[in-house]
Amino acid sequence: AVRIGQQVWVAGTTAVDENGLVVGENDPEAQAAFMLVDLLITRAPEQAGPLLLNAMQGAEAKVQDYILRRLPPLNPEGWREQARRLLTHEEQRLSCTAMEMLWQAGDPEAVRQARVWQKHGNPRLSSVSLAILKQSGEASEREAARLALLDMLAQDEPGTNMAAMHALRTTRDVCMIDA
Repeated sequence: AVRIGQQVWVAGTTAVDENGLVVGENDPEAQAAFMLVDLLITRAPEQAGPLLLNAMQGAEAKVQDYILRRLPPLNPEGWREQARRLLTHEEQRLSCTAMEMLWQAGDPEAVRQARVWQKHGNPRLSSVSLAILKQSGEASEREAARLALLDMLAQDEPGTNMAAMHALRTTRDVCMIDA
C-alpha cells in the first residue's frame, strides 16, 4: 500500500473471504473496508485492535459487522462493551454477530441476552439465541432449545427453515425429520 496525499493505493489485494467468496460484490466501499481491515491485522496486529474498535464508530452496519468478527482474537480494551451495545442495534445481522462474538468469548451477557431473544418473532434472532442456549443453557433450556429449533425447521417459512438449519449446523446437531 502506498499513501499519496489523502489516497491510499493498494495493489495485489482482493476482497475475498476465508471461503474464497467475494465480499461486498458491487460495493467498492465494503470491499475497501474488508481489504484495509485484513491489511491492518496482517501488518500491524498489535495496533489493529484499538484502531479497528475506533473505526467502528460511525461506520455503516455491514462494515461494523465485518470489523466485529475480527476483534475477539485481537482483544482490544473495550471490544466487549462495544459488542454489548450492538446487541440492541436495529440491524439484526450486526446484533447477531455481537451475540455470537460475546458467546464465543465466554461472556455471560450472551446467555442472558439469548434468554430474552429466544421468544423473539424474528427467526434470525430466535435461532441465534436458541443455538446459544442449546449449548450453554441449563439442562432444561438445552432440550427446550433443541425442540424449538426442530419446530422452526419443520415450518413452511423458508426464512425460518434457513435460520434453524444454520443454528443446528452451528451446534453440530444432525437430525432427520419426515418430509
